[in-house]
Amino acid sequence: MKKARKKLFALILVVLTLTAGLEAFAAGGLTRSGALAAALKDAGLTKAQVTAVEVERDGRSYEVEFREKATGDQYEYEYRISDGRLKEKSVEYRHARNTSTERVSRAAALKAAAKAAGVKLWIIRAGSCRYKQDGREWIWEVKFKTRTWNYEIEILAPTGRVIEMSKERIK
Repeated sequence: MKKARKKLFALILVVLTLTAGLEAFAAGGLTRSGALAAALKDAGLTKAQVTAVEVERDGRSYEVEFREKATGDQYEYEYRISDGRLKEKSVEYRHARNTSTERVSRAAALKAAAKAAGVKLWIIRAGSCRYKQDGREWIWEVKFKTRTWNYEIEILAPTGRVIEMSKERIK
């Protein structure tokens, strides 16, 4: 019985040591302020240019959200705490609602998506591009992959303006 207690005590000690080690490792990784700074840098904004800032820890990630004061655009980022790598990014561009059924060409929508994502047009052509109704608005929905990211971009069909863009790191 004493041997079983000693083994159990040793096992508990190992688990506690590993848990403390993981917390210490995470503490040495990305900080809240570091996550916010990385997101602002990616967006090309300063703290003075944003409002409604939220930085929350969600397990092994920091989720950063803010709104640009001048435009009302909503930014959301998710960074891995251990090494600061970007896991997801989403931007919702504020725009005037447009229920017109007129539309820019598919080629124009692909070109707008390529510019927004910062990739070559041939990469986007390998994905999908659908004309569809989203609520009362008509949009082009463009989905494609690169070696490291999955992209989804929505383009307002009557104007050709990017209204939403998200990218998620491929695991």
